[in-house]
Amino acid sequence: MTTIGYRVQGVGVGCNGTSTLNAHAATPFVRLAIYDLLGREVAVLVNEKKDPGRYDATWNAAGVSSGAYVYRLQTGQKSIARILVLQK
Repeated sequence: MTTIGYRVQGVGVGCNGTSTLNAHAATPFVRLAIYDLLGREVAVLVNEKKDPGRYDATWNAAGVSSGAYVYRLQTGQKSIARILVLQK
């Protein structure tokens, strides 16, 4: 099992913690997926709206081989990708 930690930032949250937009805009849709190096989707760990905060997603990699994978986190209009090396 591999755990990936991530943080969701609120959309339209002011510096005093009050929302400047409606409640739906402050809860972005989050997608965390894992891909092999050929670009094939291996797993989707998160695919839902999340409130702002810190989260952990666990990947049970029992059915895949050791090697390099890419995980991509999309929140609202932001997207990041990182390389993950799986060693069994």
